[in-house]
Amino acid sequence: MSNSKTTEPYERLKNLDIGELNDLNSDVFSARYDENKDLDTVLHELFVDHYSYDITSGTGPYAAVVLDILSGPQVKNQATTGGRPVTTCLNLDEFEDPYIKELTSGAKHMPVVVKAKIPEFDVDIDWPKNNDDKVRIDAHGEYWQFRSDDTLSNISVGSIIWVSYKNNRDKIAIDAKPAGKIIGVHSVASITDIVKKTSSKKSLNPKCQAARSVGRPFGGLYVSSTNPNPSNFGYGPPIRRIKGHIKTGMYGNGTAATKEHFESALRTSEESPGFWYQNGKKGQSIPGPAPSSQNAFIWVGTLKNNGYMDLLDRPISQGRETIIYAPMTLDLTSPIEIKYYFHDKAGFGHAHINGPSTTVLQARNSLYPGNDFREKIGPAIKDLNKAGRNYVLVIPEMAYSRGYGTVSKSRIIKMSEGEAVVEGKTTGETFRTRVPANARDAVKDYLNKLPIETNKNLLHVTPLREREFATFDGSFTGGKFGDFHQEVLDVLDEHLGTMSDKIEYYSILADGAGATALASIVTDISVSSNHVLGKESLLNTFSSKPAVRIDFVTDEITDSPAAYTNYFGGKSPSYVLKQELYDYLVSSQAFVEFNYITSPTQKTNFLFKKLGKEKEFDKHAKSGNNVRKFYFNSGGIAGSYISMHVGPENTKTNYAFAMLNEGQGDSMLQPSAGEGLFKSEGANDKPASSAVPDHHYALSGKPSIGDLEKLNKKQKELKEQNDSFETFLAQAAQEPFPDSGIDPVCTFSKYSEYCNNGSLVTNAESLFFSSYKQYLENKRKYAEIVLLIEAEIRIQKIINNKDQLIKEKNAFEKLSNSSPQDLNRTNPNRDSWNNIWKSVNTNFKKSNFTGENSFLGGKSNEGYLYQVAGLIAAPEAYSKITNKLKQALDTFVPDTLEKSKECLDQPKAMSEMITLEGEPVYKPKSIVPDNNCSDLDISLPANFEELSKFLGYYPKKKDFNFNGRTSKTKTKINSIPGFKTSTFKYPSRTANCEITNKVSPPMWACITERIQKAWKEASEETRYYPFEITAGIRGAKDPKTSGTTAYKTGVSLHSYGLAFDLDPFITGYARGRGALHSVYTGAWTPGFIEKHGKDLYELGVYKDKVEKLFDNAYEGVNTPRMAENWQKAPSHYRGRGESGDAKEKYVKIMNSAKGCPIIQPGTNPTLWLILFCEKSGMRWGNGQFLKKRHRGGSEWTIMQQTQISNIFGINDIVSRIKKISWKDNSIDDHMHFHFWSGKSLIPWKDIDKARPEASAEQTVG
Repeated sequence: MSNSKTTEPYERLKNLDIGELNDLNSDVFSARYDENKDLDTVLHELFVDHYSYDITSGTGPYAAVVLDILSGPQVKNQATTGGRPVTTCLNLDEFEDPYIKELTSGAKHMPVVVKAKIPEFDVDIDWPKNNDDKVRIDAHGEYWQFRSDDTLSNISVGSIIWVSYKNNRDKIAIDAKPAGKIIGVHSVASITDIVKKTSSKKSLNPKCQAARSVGRPFGGLYVSSTNPNPSNFGYGPPIRRIKGHIKTGMYGNGTAATKEHFESALRTSEESPGFWYQNGKKGQSIPGPAPSSQNAFIWVGTLKNNGYMDLLDRPISQGRETIIYAPMTLDLTSPIEIKYYFHDKAGFGHAHINGPSTTVLQARNSLYPGNDFREKIGPAIKDLNKAGRNYVLVIPEMAYSRGYGTVSKSRIIKMSEGEAVVEGKTTGETFRTRVPANARDAVKDYLNKLPIETNKNLLHVTPLREREFATFDGSFTGGKFGDFHQEVLDVLDEHLGTMSDKIEYYSILADGAGATALASIVTDISVSSNHVLGKESLLNTFSSKPAVRIDFVTDEITDSPAAYTNYFGGKSPSYVLKQELYDYLVSSQAFVEFNYITSPTQKTNFLFKKLGKEKEFDKHAKSGNNVRKFYFNSGGIAGSYISMHVGPENTKTNYAFAMLNEGQGDSMLQPSAGEGLFKSEGANDKPASSAVPDHHYALSGKPSIGDLEKLNKKQKELKEQNDSFETFLAQAAQEPFPDSGIDPVCTFSKYSEYCNNGSLVTNAESLFFSSYKQYLENKRKYAEIVLLIEAEIRIQKIINNKDQLIKEKNAFEKLSNSSPQDLNRTNPNRDSWNNIWKSVNTNFKKSNFTGENSFLGGKSNEGYLYQVAGLIAAPEAYSKITNKLKQALDTFVPDTLEKSKECLDQPKAMSEMITLEGEPVYKPKSIVPDNNCSDLDISLPANFEELSKFLGYYPKKKDFNFNGRTSKTKTKINSIPGFKTSTFKYPSRTANCEITNKVSPPMWACITERIQKAWKEASEETRYYPFEITAGIRGAKDPKTSGTTAYKTGVSLHSYGLAFDLDPFITGYARGRGALHSVYTGAWTPGFIEKHGKDLYELGVYKDKVEKLFDNAYEGVNTPRMAENWQKAPSHYRGRGESGDAKEKYVKIMNSAKGCPIIQPGTNPTLWLILFCEKSGMRWGNGQFLKKRHRGGSEWTIMQQTQISNIFGINDIVSRIKKISWKDNSIDDHMHFHFWSGKSLIPWKDIDKARPEASAEQTVG
């Protein structure tokens, strides 16, 4: 007898990757098709010819693995089944398929019915362990024979079959599992008779390597990036957009009725209008249904913090249901928006309108007028998808949902007695909104008789009145929104992989009663102590989020102070929400959009009256539909906005879903912002339908340059976090002041939350210790990343050498196995590394972070703590590296191509022309024609001798005519051989903060490229875009320019084309004892100046008091100063400029940016200044800012410098500002930037000293 173990027929298929089984479709696709027919036509003809099935009539085909055969000739169970097919899915008595009806009415042959697995759809269901594992087998979908086909009798367990869903409505059967048709048995032989042409794969592997295109490159280095619009140069197959999709299907523990009802609503939503803007017109619907579970991830189920045990007039379950919807195109590699929809009264569909005995078939068909799933959610999903939003939609069932639709006492009595009831009310309020007084006894009796087991009395946890206030109210059955939000994230992480760390944008669309419910959550209602908990939970959820959008959809009656006097104390729900939520979020530095969306019938408004915008509301409320009427800043601190919109009465919710605040310069939903809400590869680009997105890193499992780039980015992020906390640690470790006993760190307002009565609190329960633990974890992660980067670099050098890869793999595998043991070994001079790390994580000791033996080495990659963290991180790092090397070996294909003899030699790559010292063999030519930049060694000159080495213009003072101390005599710099000027394009702001490209004045051609690059990078990193450069080279003959060229003390850098002036009237010029408070000093920044201005004044950073500087930032109450109103800022420059009419010109410049705040929320002009200068090498005309202390001493101590850095949020700001500033302390010229590290001018004596002896020769280079 054999001892071999029996193998299941489908065992060989278990190890297929997701997508591999349906690569059987490649048998179809490998058949070359007629170039005059599209692929859909070919597939249609193929399946009609070989399977007699028209694939255009359903959804599919899909390859599936048979797990069990329930019915058919091969089962021989007709006698035991009474001649009826065995099925767990089909309602045979009501099934419409004529073939099934014929067989079930007495035919001789049983139809084939199977359980089968489509791995791509059933990814969340494990493969059966064996044929007896009925639990896992029955969890899969059921597929049946629908026509006469003798080949189906050959199907056995393990067979691969083609299946399709009957049609869009019948994908889900009555048990909420997939169900469909068997098309046929997969057979490669059936399609080999199609005429084949040359394989496209071979066409993409030519015998000779294609010549490198030096004249028309694809646009950048191929390093972890994908060319967004690649060209195939006219040969090869067309390039299609490819992206990794999330898994799709219907999931969750919700009722089958709700699942089927929601699915049906989406599939029939083509009958409902949407609000996507087509051809410039509003209100046009997108044709076709909304993507359902075939093309989306849908989860329907119960979560404890949404209506736990809320069973009033709804199905017996754990409580209210929640729907989570994610489109198939959800990009898990980009920032994600999570959008909550709070539905209106009696919303959440009509799934259970037929009462406790509602069937799935009834739920499918109960799509009555007013159904929010079909008329609001379906169109909204189409609109969101059309807009390219990268979102997850969450729909919690509210306490006032429709449920069974009961509106009469007699119906509730019948249900309590277990009697059948007629269909409930399909429109208007129901008992779930509020129970009328005459029916409350009957409702209490009904709740008492529900057959449930709970330690709670339902009567005590079920509110019967004003149920708009019973969702997320902090009570047992209401739940807490913060905990609910976390439960939603847990569901997403479980089904789609970890994505909670990718959600960066949060929005709530509160519709009608949902708007009232949202306001109720954040107010303190006197009749409910639980609301305090509910309020705290919601506020804490959003207070730490960078961007929050609130869409408040309402009408005059709902948003009236008179509607809820007992609850809102004479205020309207919208005003309560503004005070309690909007203001709170703004004060916590969040970016907040509050969109008030009403209908044109509203006449008065409490909110806008209180905010001083009553006239604007009255003017706009009655005019037009589907547009934003006006918006304004409120709060100022974060520059957030309140907007007023008007939409039609019946469809304003659809408008709210589709609405984008275009024109609101810093709107988080502005399409041009492209910062994550849209699936865009570029930070400032709208998604292009033809672009190929870059998902290289997300799909990579083996070593790659893309991974290296990702690691470098993460390393930089962690370094910044660690450096910031270590600055804090160094202060936290200081001993208390001897006279007061106060810890020095507690004198900083930024760190006050870590202190109590002047003492730093460091115990295990403290906020400090929590932050400290996170820092240690970041330190470990940083050390691990360093190891991974080092390994990636080593591996890339040997990626095409299999023998070397094997050696590396073996070496890292050995390290991976030995390093954990090394961590536990003790030493006579120390404890084990594990115990040392544990000790550091258990207690904070000041002595560890002070003195010569401090654990910190001054940098993230130095010091004792870093070394210990590296040892702790090593085992996991080595394990990851080992796995990567294994994958590289498993898929090893050297990146070489055998070259035929007739192939031409290729030009060498530039990287091959680099010497060991890192200097290129040749220097690239400048893009500016006819200059000699490529011949010059250009570096920032510290004196004229250094400047003259590459720009040898030696003017003489006697050649200049002076009027007072200045001269406007033309220079002779154009006579220098090879000297050229050029302009460059730079992004700047225009009306309503739109970004446009302007052209600079001419400058020396050899530095314009570096300025252009630095400008772009600094603007993208800080989101600050200046307005306009007003001056470049002066006194040139070609191009002809004017202006001051020389002074009695020296020559202007403008004369050499090495300087430019930027935004002169909001930056300024001052000589002597005057001090500038320009936009670069923070003195014009809303939110910053009122929060930190006093501290900076007391520290001597500002010369003027904050009361004066406040008017730089604001032009009115909570209204940031706009570009067109710059002249009313007290710190604006009052000079006339070089030409005398410079001020008038600048008025035009700033008027062209009308409607844009001078300093937009979320931007940082100070950081822009620093980054631009550091990247370009330019120096700034700063004489005093952070160089001269105006009070409290002459210099700032190290601790005070750290305090200033913390205020500005810029590391080491004092020394960095000094480094980028010119060396002239007597002149402030904040508009001025030049490529020169000396003082404000080139002294005549230095020019004379460097002038060649023979003559006043002028040369370049």
